[in-house]
Amino acid sequence: YALGLEGISPLSPDTTRISIGSLQGGSIDATAETDLVVFDGTAGDDILLTVTSATFAQVQGTLFSPSGAVIGGNIDRTRNQISLTETGRYTLRVRANNLWSIGSYVLGLEGLPPLFASDTVRIGLGDLRTGSISGVGDLDFFVFDGSAGDDVLLAIMETAGGFASTQRWPTATVYGPTGAVVIGTFNRSQVRATLPSTGLYTVLVASSRLNDAFAVGSYALGLEGIVPTTPGATALTVGGGAVQRSIDAVAETDMFTFDASQGGSVSVTLTGISAFAALATVYDPTGAALLTFAPGTQVLSALPATGTYVISVRASNLVSTGSYSVEIQ
Repeated sequence: YALGLEGISPLSPDTTRISIGSLQGGSIDATAETDLVVFDGTAGDDILLTVTSATFAQVQGTLFSPSGAVIGGNIDRTRNQISLTETGRYTLRVRANNLWSIGSYVLGLEGLPPLFASDTVRIGLGDLRTGSISGVGDLDFFVFDGSAGDDVLLAIMETAGGFASTQRWPTATVYGPTGAVVIGTFNRSQVRATLPSTGLYTVLVASSRLNDAFAVGSYALGLEGIVPTTPGATALTVGGGAVQRSIDAVAETDMFTFDASQGGSVSVTLTGISAFAALATVYDPTGAALLTFAPGTQVLSALPATGTYVISVRASNLVSTGSYSVEIQ
């Protein structure tokens, strides 16, 4: 048989340390073996703790607070969001859940506001960022400022690499200033959301298959504003003729505005040049979507409000590139 003894307080001599933003590997090499990893935390902090492996299905992590209480439950080849309950040193126990399997594993520790890793990237309205997921357990983080009532569009799509394979793609999840999820996990799409509070928002990008060594590759992430509108949006004039633009990158979106009065009507014409499959959505001054349509002409009758209307245009599949024109009459 094998008999193992580990110390939480005092710590075992071979205990390792992990910090916010770290992704580090380890291994269980013998029956009854346990690894201990520690980090410092503050009561009220929200963290994302990952314990995973591409091949070691039985790996399991358990987090102990400074007082020795278990928090967050067992972490079995997954990622848990945990709110820290005490200030002090936290201890993560890693072992096989059956105590006899062996294998290698990956640990990841990330923080939600106000904790940030040094490689967290800021994204603003109108920005299109690119990144890559390079291995099992890898996560990317982006942050942006928002105000209560803002309406935003967020798009994510793979650009190359293993993400092109079936059922493997990048995903995005958005957390609000308090650490609560405000946009649930989505992939290969563009979503609209009304922000619930003022503060700093966090976008987590991960693989759809956390434990799949082949679910890696590059992606594009785009952020646009409806209310307030993305700075530099193209202003259209009713009867002012067609305006030609182009989508030149994966997940890119172009934004347009036009002014109209309540009760009035306008026609919006979207034309794809050289068979480009464009997709347009029209939003009223409050940010509510009125309609989404492919190339053609749509008439908007009895407009609901006086003010600035917004049109977003993108590739229907978020991947294709090409030229198009928009006209208001």
